[in-house]
Amino acid sequence: MPTKLIFGVLTVLSCASTMAQVTTPLPSAVLADQITLKAASSLAQADRMRVQLDMARLQADKVANNTAAVATDQASLTADRATLLADSKARSAAAHQLLTDAKPLLAADVASIQAAASKLNSDIKAGNTTALANDQSALQSANQQFITDRQKVFGAAPSTPAAATPLPAGVTADQASAKTAASAVQSAQNQVQLDMLKIQADRASSNTAALATDKAALTADRTSLVTAANNLKATLTQLKTDAKPVLAADQTALQTAQTQWKADIKAGNATALAADQLALKNAATQFSVDRKAVFGSILPTAAVGALKGMRAR
Repeated sequence: MPTKLIFGVLTVLSCASTMAQVTTPLPSAVLADQITLKAASSLAQADRMRVQLDMARLQADKVANNTAAVATDQASLTADRATLLADSKARSAAAHQLLTDAKPLLAADVASIQAAASKLNSDIKAGNTTALANDQSALQSANQQFITDRQKVFGAAPSTPAAATPLPAGVTADQASAKTAASAVQSAQNQVQLDMLKIQADRASSNTAALATDKAALTADRTSLVTAANNLKATLTQLKTDAKPVLAADQTALQTAQTQWKADIKAGNATALAADQLALKNAATQFSVDRKAVFGSILPTAAVGALKGMRAR
């Protein structure tokens, strides 16, 4: 199994890590860039709303055959589109500057990830199973630190964080089963990786007597991995089913907010757009928070995807 597969699985696992991270202090230039980008983004968003209203007004006047108003609408639309283009370019420039000033900070995090991954790969090749747990923990921590710092630089945290909807007891039980199943998949996957490395080592040393034993162990461990992966798929399917009422309610709220926003744009109701956008943002945030509460602490199906890759070989 290729080394990059190990890194890929652990990178996904890091997203579910619950280890506390310390956000690296941001340089003053990055803080200034964030303020500039926020202002530029607000201008571009306001421009976009004006363009949407211009288009809705133009469409309404065309339907009403109000030719005098159509000419005014088209002129307003042209001017607002030009302003939107200029402000969008300014926003892109501000985003680029933020990326440039934040690069040294994020580069240090990437270097930490690469060092942790190298240590893990080295211990796997050496068959040093006792060190794997610490190596995996270090890699998870390095990945999560990068995610934390990147979110601090580029993410826009809501001013009033949404609370997760209380989960039914069945969902909590499913989560526990899924975590256990995910751990079993990772353990079986590690063992298969070690089996394959041992086969390579015995082939290189022409140890034909050991090769037969190695292959038998690999076959047995692959069977265990298949069983563990199928169990993980089953537990995740059950979790998705039991969590459906919570997430379906969030999706309905999101669709309702989006419908209202679009309706006010078409009606040219400018005074309602700010409230519509806030409602839409809150609904999207609630859906994201609840989805993370359901699935965020569990290893996603990357391990199952890895299994499919093994079968294809």
